[in-house]
Amino acid sequence: VAGILTITLIPHLTIKKWRVTVLFLLTIVGFSVMWELQEYSVRVFEVFNFSDNSELLIANILTCFTYFLPTLIIVFVHWHLRWVKGKRIGKKKTPELLIAAFQTILFALTALIVLTRVFAQDLTAIFATSGVLALIVGLAIQPNLRNIFSGIFVSLERPFQPNEWVTIDDKTGIVLDVTWRSTKIRTFENVEVTIPNETVAKSTLQNWSRPDQDLMSEGFHIFNTISFHPRHDPRYISELITNALCNVTPVDGRQTLGLKWVKFIEVDEYGLKFAVAFDCTNRLLKNSQQNVVLTEIHQV
Repeated sequence: VAGILTITLIPHLTIKKWRVTVLFLLTIVGFSVMWELQEYSVRVFEVFNFSDNSELLIANILTCFTYFLPTLIIVFVHWHLRWVKGKRIGKKKTPELLIAAFQTILFALTALIVLTRVFAQDLTAIFATSGVLALIVGLAIQPNLRNIFSGIFVSLERPFQPNEWVTIDDKTGIVLDVTWRSTKIRTFENVEVTIPNETVAKSTLQNWSRPDQDLMSEGFHIFNTISFHPRHDPRYISELITNALCNVTPVDGRQTLGLKWVKFIEVDEYGLKFAVAFDCTNRLLKNSQQNVVLTEIHQV
């Protein structure tokens, strides 16, 4: 409790290592004090003539609080840093799904320790009974369990995050949220689509918001093929298309296109076939960018 109040109320503890050190030391002190209170509580109960059952009950309550104290401090400090201070523990934002799973496991382990140490329960019988119940419940909610575990794996791998443009199979949209059992995206038609996490884990996924900045300075690339009458000179056609690409004003706010690429591929039944590539930095504007480029090529 003193550690929580210290970190919350003292403004100059801004360096993370100092906050962690103070919290660690005060947690040890608080844990030791709570442990000693168990012995002194018995003497207090004798002075006030409490019954044996009352002494045992209050002693167990203090012991349970002692075991749960570190867990409560960890959860509170994380909540304080995340929502009050607005700071992150790592470089990337931790998914809410992983936070909830970690907190659930933390409290579950503490509860098992309390059952064995405080209440002297045999976990073998508990695990045997819970195992049968878990099997029955697991078979009943098997599809949901697959979605939940797929959601955990998606959160660990992080192939996308909210506000990124993705294509999952044939569905393209901006990611809204990743929950325990599903991923929500909003498509170009302004329709919210909910995709089960099991489907996400099995699908081929394209992330339009993560171009490799080390390999190229442009955004994602758009490829088109155009055919011309075979009586034209391919070199002249290539020069015209290149000039058209240089004259294009990108719809994403840039002055010029970052990628301007033209290649004569082959001659087929439609004539001279050229491959044209250009770039765009906003997936929402892909079709608009494509329309501007093809219109400019047609004008030349």
